[in-house]
Amino acid sequence: MGFVKTAPMRYLLLITGAWLLIFLLTRAVLLLTHLDEVGGNLLPVFAVGLVYDLGFLAYAALPLGLYVLLCPPGLWRRRGHRWFLQAVLTVSIFAMLFTSVAEWLFWDEFGVRFNFIAVDYLVYSDEVLNNLLESYPIGKLLSLLAMLAVVLSLVLRKPFNAAMDAPLPPLRGRLLNALVLVLAVGLSLQLISQDSPRTQGGNAYKNELASNGPYQFSQPSVTTSWITHNSIKACRPKLSPSNCAPNSASPTRASSARTHWISAAPSATRARCARPISCW
Repeated sequence: MGFVKTAPMRYLLLITGAWLLIFLLTRAVLLLTHLDEVGGNLLPVFAVGLVYDLGFLAYAALPLGLYVLLCPPGLWRRRGHRWFLQAVLTVSIFAMLFTSVAEWLFWDEFGVRFNFIAVDYLVYSDEVLNNLLESYPIGKLLSLLAMLAVVLSLVLRKPFNAAMDAPLPPLRGRLLNALVLVLAVGLSLQLISQDSPRTQGGNAYKNELASNGPYQFSQPSVTTSWITHNSIKACRPKLSPSNCAPNSASPTRASSARTHWISAAPSATRARCARPISCW
């Protein structure tokens, strides 16, 4: 395990550890909002959730991991490169905090983690962005997240410096570590999917909480889920658009919440809800 003590791996573990902590806190906050519906025995939620968190990190950390492992020693020791890696740490923390807040808003609206509707919202970004600017203080929120990211980056300054000052591995060791990262992605592809292991037991809320929002969003089946999905059914036969609601996998929300997300949804989503048939 000596490779863990080398500078590139310590830096990579610092970033992924911060991400993992944010994922854990996000899951805990979402859980507290629906604690009664989730029921008892919360250990599987966090255990399976950890699997999905690590699965996403295997994807997300691969480009950065390959960069820091294959970075030439001469470049690694430069002061400018050190500042660059500090900036990467800060930006990554901001990105995860932003994602966490976006997940909370999405969960509050739909009762599920990111799914095809999140993709729909990106496709019709202008319409959604205007709605968000009217509904939330986006500027203040982004400023607050940026300040929090900087503060957390400063808090991690000591372990960051320790990682930068750690010894660099030889070329063979760096290549082996890079191979391990690639194998981790392959292992994630083989063992984890949108349906397994999170849907092996528990109710709908537990299954959603056990997932990872960025992982769900990054899966190809999400971007093509106009045909199949198990999280939200936009409408049922002979119901008006104002009555569109999540299906049994996502327990019924209040009427005001239902009408709000339909009115704020992109035009394509509203069009699907307007048809008096089962949309999916």
